[in-house]
Amino acid sequence: MSDGPATSVAELQELLAIDPAFSALSEDAITALARVAERVFVPAGARLMEPGPPPDSAFLVVRGRLRATDERASQRAGRVISLEMGRGAFCGLSFVVARASAAGQVLAMRDSTVLRFHRDALLACMLAYPELVTAQARVAYENAVRTHTKPSAAERPRVLTVLPIDPELAIDELVHGLARALGALLGTGSVARSAQVAERFGGEALDRDGFDRARHAIAGWCSEQEARGFLVLVCDRDETPWTAWCLEQTDRVVVAARPSAAAQIERAGAMLARRSSVRTDLVLVHEADTAVPRGTAAWLALPCRRRHHVRRGRAADLARVARHVAEQPITVVLGGGGARALAHIGVLRALDEAGIPIDAIAGTSMGAVVAAGYALGVSPREIAELFAERVPDARALRDPDVPVVSLLAGRKLDRVLRDGFADVEIPDLWLPCFCIATDISQAVAVVHDRGLVWRSVRASCSLPGVFPPVQLDGRLLVDGGVIDNVPIDVMERECPGATILAVDVGSLGIDPADVPAEPLPTGWTQLGERLRGSERRSGVTIMQLLTATAMLGSKGLLSHLVAEGHAELFLAPPVKHIKLLDFGARPSLVEIGYTHAQRALASWSGTERFASRSSDVLRRPSEPAAHLQYAP
Repeated sequence: MSDGPATSVAELQELLAIDPAFSALSEDAITALARVAERVFVPAGARLMEPGPPPDSAFLVVRGRLRATDERASQRAGRVISLEMGRGAFCGLSFVVARASAAGQVLAMRDSTVLRFHRDALLACMLAYPELVTAQARVAYENAVRTHTKPSAAERPRVLTVLPIDPELAIDELVHGLARALGALLGTGSVARSAQVAERFGGEALDRDGFDRARHAIAGWCSEQEARGFLVLVCDRDETPWTAWCLEQTDRVVVAARPSAAAQIERAGAMLARRSSVRTDLVLVHEADTAVPRGTAAWLALPCRRRHHVRRGRAADLARVARHVAEQPITVVLGGGGARALAHIGVLRALDEAGIPIDAIAGTSMGAVVAAGYALGVSPREIAELFAERVPDARALRDPDVPVVSLLAGRKLDRVLRDGFADVEIPDLWLPCFCIATDISQAVAVVHDRGLVWRSVRASCSLPGVFPPVQLDGRLLVDGGVIDNVPIDVMERECPGATILAVDVGSLGIDPADVPAEPLPTGWTQLGERLRGSERRSGVTIMQLLTATAMLGSKGLLSHLVAEGHAELFLAPPVKHIKLLDFGARPSLVEIGYTHAQRALASWSGTERFASRSSDVLRRPSEPAAHLQYAP
């Protein structure tokens, strides 16, 4: 780390204004902080904090990006818990004030500039200006209660690098469309290419020796662009010094190619290996008339967080990618519930009509069937028609078996799903999609985000005792509703910063109207009623009991997630009066879901916010984007 010039009051005021906790500080307090601030350059990979003795300084990010890892939380969760911080983020403030040990290490993800505040100087400022204590207390409180909040302005990525690995790809079209979509989300932005570097610093700046000499000047130029808003760096198609620098100095990487360019995967993987800590997304560009993406499985070898399919000329597809990259995706989670899951079709129709884009979708059990269909590009109306054709009533799935493993053989369900999804694989779906199954040999939830759609959905639908388990990848799988019927928590992990819309149709249990006041009749009594054709059906059936019991297993988790606000919009359409296997009630279920969602959307603040956002990025490509400027 190296020192640099001190900061000005104006610069510090601009930085502090990014965090609401510090935005109202008086000019006197900011002036006092400016006097004790030290500007420090931190190269990529350098560590600012380590677990152990309490840190002696707090840091305010001027440019660049830091990553703080919480080792204790990571051990408890069994996965890495980390927080990324960009311009305007205060790092280590609470540890310094409390003289407490840091929870983990803090390192620079890319070359960064920070303002360092030594403990004694910082505490002296707090004694002189109590408003600083109030601001720090607010930050400490928000960090303490924070479990699922969306990234703040200081935590969202600001620098995106596009890596075009396909020599035949029309990269300018993609970059311009992506930058316009990012501008609709983030405001003013800039795009920088090597041609602009050559124009500004001379052609020799692009060769290795010349680039090394101009490196700091180029970094300063890009810092100026970043200070104005987001910055998109466009790599060369070859491994040039500019390409290497772009991959080193970025918050996110987007690899762009046509699906047919799989021969470039190994080369791209080697380039990405140098920055394995940076989240990478893959964008596969298809022709405008592509019906279903194919061959995405080959691209799974590339270490990417997520894969996106876009069609040429489709601004809405690039807008979806932009929301994911900016950590502002809009996602939908559909719970299981047997035939009641047909209400999801009405909910999706209401969302479509409201103009709310869906950037990722997930489901459990029958909710997984609807989710996968929608992710494939099938409209809600067409999904309803397919159910009417292939599952008009419960008999379409009923193939009794000797009840040793299950009541039904599951062959009819297999046929319905195989006919519906054919050989499409989950990575080939237009939208990022996953479904949940339960591994009963390990008692854990399994997230299916690859493999054949029909096979994964079949595992998610395997109600214990009703359908036989599915053996897949060495696991014995049953219905995902046993552990996680509405996987809000998984969506949070899969899509950072997501706005989650969740729909529950399975935690309602059995309708009390089906439960008689007198003791439950025997099975012989109920069988006799059916053989006589009696309209009076007393009691509940084993099918109802097994289905309802499987769905109730995760009710506690769902209640907790909803109570804690993990879903911004939670819908529970009133479908309890409809039996869990009454697929013949499809028209009523779809209408109930549609009406319920319409009413909820009418009063939800996100309806206007997200619908207007969608229209912003669906303009014709010929229309100018006033919010976007190119780096001079």
